[in-house]
Amino acid sequence: MNREPVQWEENDVILREITAEDTEMIVEWRSASGTYRFFKNPRKITREEHILWFTQQYMSNMNRFDFIVCTPSGEPVGSASAVWKPEERKVEVSYLTRPECRRQGWAQKALRAVCRFSQGRWPVREFVAVVHRQNTASAELIKGQGFTIEAENGVFCIYRKAAEK
Repeated sequence: MNREPVQWEENDVILREITAEDTEMIVEWRSASGTYRFFKNPRKITREEHILWFTQQYMSNMNRFDFIVCTPSGEPVGSASAVWKPEERKVEVSYLTRPECRRQGWAQKALRAVCRFSQGRWPVREFVAVVHRQNTASAELIKGQGFTIEAENGVFCIYRKAAEK
């Protein structure tokens, strides 16, 4: 299935939908030491695994958008995603900041932008974020954006936030 790339721009951040050309960068960020241990699948991924996922799953899923997060000048600083769950009218959000760009506010900007993008695209009732219990920086970020803990599932905490009206 062909998919026209989506871009969402705000004053302080650009969300550019991922393409196959982003593979090396995504694999590098996703496999960075200290990063992948917080993922649901806590291991490094290969280029081949990413390409397979991208071509066989991502490109045909119109309920999921993955973005490269860029500065207003276009420099990639991380990634963010929105997964729409229509039966529940909720969006699961996630984000990842390049190791050298952490603690500069990019994850916060990406989270706000991906939530606004989602509300502009779907009739969202709530947002959900799944955060590894040991990822204290991410838990603090999520709580600072108005998410509250809803449940725990093993090593993960599930946070939710009502969509803005």
